[in-house]
Amino acid sequence: MTFITPALFIAGAIAVAVPILIHLLSKQRRRPIEFGAMRFLFEAFRKHKRRLQLEQLLLLLVRCLIVFLLGAALARPVLEQTGLLDLGSSRTVYFIIDDGLISGVEDADGRTALDLHTERALAVMSELDSQDRIGLITTAQPARDRLIPPSSDRRAVRQLIEDLTPRDAPSDMIGAFDRLRRTLEQTDTPNAQVMVYLFSEFRAGSAALDASLPSGLRPLVEDITLLATPPAETAVANVQITSIEPVRRVLLPDGAGGADAGTQVIVRLRRTAGAMEREITRVQLEGTGIRPPEPRTVNWEPGQAEVSVDFRIAAGAQRDREIVLTARIDDDALPADNRRRQMLLRRDQLRVVLLDRRTFGFEGTIDRFRAGQWFRRALEPMDGGAIQAIEVESGAVTRSDLRTADIVITPRPDLVTSEGWNLLRTFVEDGGLLIISPPGELTVHPWTERMLETLNLPVRLALEVEENPDGWLMNESQPTTGLLRLIANDLEELVRPIISVRRLPIELETGDATAVLEFEDGSPFLVSAVPRSPSQRDDANAAANENDDARRESDDLNAGLVVLFSVAPELNWTTLPGKPLMVPMVQEIVRQGFGAAEDSGQLLAGSRPVLPGSRSAIELVGPDDLRVAVDDRGRPAVPFDHAGVYTARDASGQDLRRFVVNIVPDAGRTDPQASSAVRAWLETTGAWSWLDQDDPAAALRATTGASPLALWLLVALVLLVVLETILARYFSHAMRLNERATGLSGTGRHGLSPTLRDSAADDDERTDATQPRPAMAGGGARS
Repeated sequence: MTFITPALFIAGAIAVAVPILIHLLSKQRRRPIEFGAMRFLFEAFRKHKRRLQLEQLLLLLVRCLIVFLLGAALARPVLEQTGLLDLGSSRTVYFIIDDGLISGVEDADGRTALDLHTERALAVMSELDSQDRIGLITTAQPARDRLIPPSSDRRAVRQLIEDLTPRDAPSDMIGAFDRLRRTLEQTDTPNAQVMVYLFSEFRAGSAALDASLPSGLRPLVEDITLLATPPAETAVANVQITSIEPVRRVLLPDGAGGADAGTQVIVRLRRTAGAMEREITRVQLEGTGIRPPEPRTVNWEPGQAEVSVDFRIAAGAQRDREIVLTARIDDDALPADNRRRQMLLRRDQLRVVLLDRRTFGFEGTIDRFRAGQWFRRALEPMDGGAIQAIEVESGAVTRSDLRTADIVITPRPDLVTSEGWNLLRTFVEDGGLLIISPPGELTVHPWTERMLETLNLPVRLALEVEENPDGWLMNESQPTTGLLRLIANDLEELVRPIISVRRLPIELETGDATAVLEFEDGSPFLVSAVPRSPSQRDDANAAANENDDARRESDDLNAGLVVLFSVAPELNWTTLPGKPLMVPMVQEIVRQGFGAAEDSGQLLAGSRPVLPGSRSAIELVGPDDLRVAVDDRGRPAVPFDHAGVYTARDASGQDLRRFVVNIVPDAGRTDPQASSAVRAWLETTGAWSWLDQDDPAAALRATTGASPLALWLLVALVLLVVLETILARYFSHAMRLNERATGLSGTGRHGLSPTLRDSAADDDERTDATQPRPAMAGGGARS
């Protein structure tokens, strides 16, 4: 038990000595003065001495308790962790503090928004009573319970709040409210007083007003007060790097001479909020092991919000390595989004495994070429190229065959065994590129079911082939995709002579599947698809967990890429193999597709995915030698809080591969949002009030109540005062006075108390028995 004002308790304990001193002083002897009736008093006192002493001690005890309880009640004691005597006046206060990327916005004095949030939270905490409990939830994705269940340990709470720093992850308001709701659902005191403080500027990067918050909090707790800081009204100008887009992510030697052609890199910038006036931004691009190009200067026009900057880089002579490109711009109000990274691969050669039936050197005439033979010719149009094709029997593929493969092409998927499909799934999950075409010999394709089930692709394939003797033409206006963007300007001419008489229909299910080439009727000719992550394999479960913050923090990375042909590249299916499109199409699919599959190394702050190609990793080494453990599934132990370059290492300390972690650009939008819109968004959870930013604890003081134990002590004090009054009157024998008595002011025995009067009567009887009666005046006898 503790006291809010212990000095008053100590004073009350000392004051107990006052009635004791009065009692002792009243017992001091005085000089006796005898008078005629003294013998009656002495006799009565001797007879009832023990009883009188007991009455005096009982009264003394009651009076001491009155003084003690008065001091204790004024000291406001708190009986903690027992739940006894709790009348509900203690409070539970929850702080929800926005520590996402947008909380790093700096004001003119260099203080971040998070600095202001923590300052206000500490101001509120300083006004809390010692029995009040505090819970802390932060919003940086994924929202986290920093201190749940709530605690009354002020030192620990203060340390947690002071240690908060802006994260590079987006603000996850929905996740924070989910966590608060679950905490309130688990409370065992629904009648307790609860206060929720939400500290945020509610800029566009932190509060997505088009996203629904969880349902109301009030039904969970009867007495709940919801307070939030008013939305920021000042527009803060911010320039951010939204993307780095190399034309090729895989750099290969150019031509037979092996010269390095390098690649073009596009850096995209965006301005948010502010006056959008004319200004200048300096852009730099650098990379590991390359000569940095000259910086570029962007001259923003009034009202211009986006711009692209082109660079040209050369990878140099060193090959088979990773290149980390870093783009930088001048610092502004939000430094975290002034830098972005992109991973490139410098390779001497790409290794392609062809899963096909072996030919043993016999090819036959060109009109009888199978799909695998056409693929090989397209991959190696000349000797000494940058792509090496290796044939492997489809039904006998092993793990060692795929260990060093960059791309796998299977024109005979019907021959792949169940074990082979499992190996291909692992290959894709590790960031590989898999290209599949239907076997030309079949009209019914039962292999599609096993393939879709194993790879979990967001597409549907028919079991039977469609035939059209007149042939299907290609759409002259083809989709714009990354796989064929380098030949996009020539596609209209290249696809015009393509006619297909047979096809295996493909239907797209989600946005993770894209039509790369289309027939004239709009059905896909060529499809690229990203396999669903394990957490997405059960659609019903994914829908049920749509707003679950645990899923937000641990979504598996959609790694690798699968490219599907709806036609077999054979002349009895389509004219494609003999047309000019075949070679550049296959070359671009292999080069750009491998780069897109390897782009799974691009991670986002706030995520916690399964890392592709890192099954044997035990830790990640990040910026400033930050070390993050990796579990047996290849998932980091904690989400990525900071952007930068991370290296996966195995138990022997060997580097496996590197990953770059970037911010989510929309998380850095500094646009202010209307107060009315934010209030309407918040009030879907309850009745919110704006916090007084100059006096954050004002609302808290308005709800302050007395200590629960102090109230009980005051009740006991009143009862003791009443008891003392009754006992004092009873022990003074005033209640047993004869109704005919007139008090001590009268004469004779009637003025005595019953005890003394009885004693005097006994003495009279003894006197009458031993002495003769005197004669009365007039000579008559006494009757």
